[in-house]
Amino acid sequence: MSVNARRFLFWVGILFLVVPLPLRASETQLSELYLALQSEKAREGASQQILQTLAPRYNVGLDEERLQTDSLYAQTMARLSLAYAFHEQCSYNLSAQLCNKIIPYYNEQGDTVHATSSLLLLSANFLQLGLLGDALPLILQSKLLASAAKDSLQELHSLQMLGQIYLLGGKFEASLVYTDEGIAYCQQAVCAARERLLAELICQQSQAYLALQRAQECIAPLRQGILISDTQQLHKLRVKLRRLFGDVYFTQGRYPKAEQYYLEALYFSRLEHQHAERIVVLQQLSALREAQGRCEDALNYNNKALALSDSLHLVGNLRELLWQRYQLTRTDNPEEALTCLERYIALRDSLEYYVVQTKLDIQHDRYEQQLRDKQLEMQSLQIERDWYAKLLLAGSLVIMGLFALALLWIVRQRRKKIKRLAKEALAKNRLFSLVSHDTKNYALSIQVALRQLASLYQTLPEEQLREYLRELNNAADMQMEFLTNLLQWSRLQLNAVRYAPAVFSLSELLEQNLATVELALKNKGVCGRVVGEKEATLFADRDMVDVIVRNLLSNAIKFSPRGGEILLGIERVGHSLRLTVTDQGAGMTPEQIQKIGLLEQRLLNTGTKGSQGAGLGLVLCQILAQKNGGRLGVDSTLGKGTCMSVTFGGWYNKRK
Repeated sequence: MSVNARRFLFWVGILFLVVPLPLRASETQLSELYLALQSEKAREGASQQILQTLAPRYNVGLDEERLQTDSLYAQTMARLSLAYAFHEQCSYNLSAQLCNKIIPYYNEQGDTVHATSSLLLLSANFLQLGLLGDALPLILQSKLLASAAKDSLQELHSLQMLGQIYLLGGKFEASLVYTDEGIAYCQQAVCAARERLLAELICQQSQAYLALQRAQECIAPLRQGILISDTQQLHKLRVKLRRLFGDVYFTQGRYPKAEQYYLEALYFSRLEHQHAERIVVLQQLSALREAQGRCEDALNYNNKALALSDSLHLVGNLRELLWQRYQLTRTDNPEEALTCLERYIALRDSLEYYVVQTKLDIQHDRYEQQLRDKQLEMQSLQIERDWYAKLLLAGSLVIMGLFALALLWIVRQRRKKIKRLAKEALAKNRLFSLVSHDTKNYALSIQVALRQLASLYQTLPEEQLREYLRELNNAADMQMEFLTNLLQWSRLQLNAVRYAPAVFSLSELLEQNLATVELALKNKGVCGRVVGEKEATLFADRDMVDVIVRNLLSNAIKFSPRGGEILLGIERVGHSLRLTVTDQGAGMTPEQIQKIGLLEQRLLNTGTKGSQGAGLGLVLCQILAQKNGGRLGVDSTLGKGTCMSVTFGGWYNKRK
């Protein structure tokens, strides 16, 4: 760098030292807003003002709909914005108190993003106050929350804070571990603030290297950081990066290069109103002048830094500057050195008192919050006890009433049960009587016919002999049908029939049953055919549906006149499928229709050739239809015929 350029930068730095700095004009306004938030009357207005002015500045994400309906949410977000503002104004105590009030709310609401931000902000306040032991668990908690929420931005912030806490604690190797991890993670992560975080981590890494006297390793990362800050317009970081570059050259004894970067940092700090960084740069320039043997310039820089620290009430920086001034003046001006030393000791004691007071304030806030929670818990318990007492009284009355109703219900149920059992016993006795009577009748008919056939066999003509044999065959078939139905019914009563539904073609089943009774149809001169939607399929137990079809078809043949027609129909009814068996027989009376399905009632009807039915087949059809989600229907007119139907509620479809 040329001599003229160095002179130009030097006089620019001197010019900015001479021009007075503007004090923090918003500090009074922040204090007024903080006091307004403590007042119930002015709280709502203060919240709106803070959210309008401070929330956009610190990128605090807001839910606009929730702001209109939830006043507690609005107040909490206002406190978070104000905490950021106090931290920027170096009012770390007030910022920490605000964070302590809002963190429980975010935890209760499950708001991981704002909970992590509040924890990191509280940790940053503790770091500035020197409370490293209190900050560490908060940073670890925020890292766990960020990892669980997969928030890469907050996780990077946590890594940066961990590196910073070990840096301030003097554990520089540990700080480098977390800082290097953060840099590697930052280079892989995709987030909005990746470049800014990378530059901050480079600053932190360089501070650790300088503390470990490894200044040469800082040069490459710092050049990268300066390039990032200049290209990404990171105004706040370019001051710190140039100041650290000056520290590197200062450590190496390259004073002109160090002065160049210090003056650049001084210029940008004035331009960006970064007062805290400006103080550090002035302090480093003072140290540089002392190393060059220019004590007067060193004192001048120290004076400027002291004045700025006093105006900003930065106690930590002020204490370091007093110690530096003590070192500068203890040889030439012992009285001033003694004054600086006394003030340094007083500030150290006041700072320790301030730290203790901050801890006490935080503990006091926590105690008040716990006390309020306990009071609310006691009130809730008292209300709950009163409620339980009332509930116990009301419950006792209700139980007594229910007990009385239960006794009355039990008595009525016992009476109904006795009547039902008596009715069932009567029906069962009548059923057994009917079954035994029908079985005896079928056997007796066969016996009588056989005796007549045996005695008249030699004298009967061939045609009459065939007629006897046909009657014997019909009687045997009726007895077999009756016994089969009786066996099936008994198995159903014992739950010995397994329900196994499947999809099958209903028309194929009807065709198979027509083929089975083809001989009976020819003997009686009856025609049978399947009509309707022949492509329909049914989801039901095929064997049970087969029994239903067989019984209905048998009844239709039995009661159809010679030359008649039996129609087996398939039709769609809404989302159901209906099976119909229609004959042109004698039909049934309304009294006979009402007896269908009643075992204790004998349903007798005479067929076209004198055959009679006991009604057990229809009872069996009704039970099997119910097991398949269907219902039995009867439409009959005396003398015109009968239409027996079974409507299945299961699904069906058409085959392609």
